[in-house]
Amino acid sequence: MKTMILRKCLPLILAVAPFFASAQKLTCTTHGRTNEILESSPEKRALIEQLNREAELYTAEHYGERAGGLKVIPTVIHVIHNNGAENISKTSILNIMESVNTELRGLNNTSSVSADFQGLIADTQFELRLAKIDESGNCTDGITRTVSSLTNGAGENVKDLVNWNDGSRRYLQVWLVASVGSGAGGYTYLPGSVSARSNGIIIRTAQF
Repeated sequence: MKTMILRKCLPLILAVAPFFASAQKLTCTTHGRTNEILESSPEKRALIEQLNREAELYTAEHYGERAGGLKVIPTVIHVIHNNGAENISKTSILNIMESVNTELRGLNNTSSVSADFQGLIADTQFELRLAKIDESGNCTDGITRTVSSLTNGAGENVKDLVNWNDGSRRYLQVWLVASVGSGAGGYTYLPGSVSARSNGIIIRTAQF
């Protein structure tokens, strides 16, 4: 079951992470952080390679032209703030989600895309929607707000403040913070390299 869920997560993380981390010049450190883990763990590197192979087969079967059908990903936005500008409004979050979905579905204005890549533009058949049920089964708007000074220079520590994936992988989690400790615009990990609890995207609110 875990491998099946990981196969579903891998193409999603690869597709979504760049949209959340490309707005400014600050870098996305996903590959650097993942490589740090894989260099010390041949077992996890082998797992990633296996998941890559399985993801290609799974994607072709379930997300290819023959399969069709929109895949909705329950998403939770964790706003970690210290009562500053990083405490982004719900309206802004909804607008950004709509923009990301427009790009994921290939419905945005692609006229500026290089001619070399025009033939690769496609509908990924993914759509992110704010979760309606939380980890305890209660109704939610898919947005949490936590006051903490950890929003400044944030890293893995903010995942201990609020986390909906304890022992499961039911949500795509995004932690919005004032700044990332490494100086990056944001980062995530490739599925299989970390636990379910650590899966998700940490990103500066301004970058988001």
